[in-house]
Amino acid sequence: MLNFNKLAAFATVLAASSSVFATPVNVNQRAALSVFTPPMTSPAEGDVWVVGTQRNVTWDTSNAPPVLSNPIGQVILRNFRLETEGIANIGVPVNLVHGFDILSGSVEVTVPDVPNADDYFLNLFGDSGDTGPNFTITHSA
Repeated sequence: MLNFNKLAAFATVLAASSSVFATPVNVNQRAALSVFTPPMTSPAEGDVWVVGTQRNVTWDTSNAPPVLSNPIGQVILRNFRLETEGIANIGVPVNLVHGFDILSGSVEVTVPDVPNADDYFLNLFGDSGDTGPNFTITHSA
């Protein structure tokens, strides 16, 4: 069991060592750690995607920082309503595509076989994450 003196000594060492890790980052280092959250441009609010078709997911890369902490992209299809209703085998979330260059600004995906709904959205991940607007997925045009 620790006595008070040992506990106080441990706390002192811990406090002193934590100040080493709290050193400020200079401006150049901070710029290198910039987070890039590219705004999605497609699909747009109200777009309709048909199951089995090819669609482009697009985002704006014009404000990308010179250095990204993670340049590898991933697009995930989500629907919170279907996910929280607890329906088995609804198929969401779905990893639509991964492993592409986030600075490419677009990637083609195949619309998966999921239930018809008008409240799907996409998450675009790479250096950070962005959520697109709601759109519809249907089984017929």
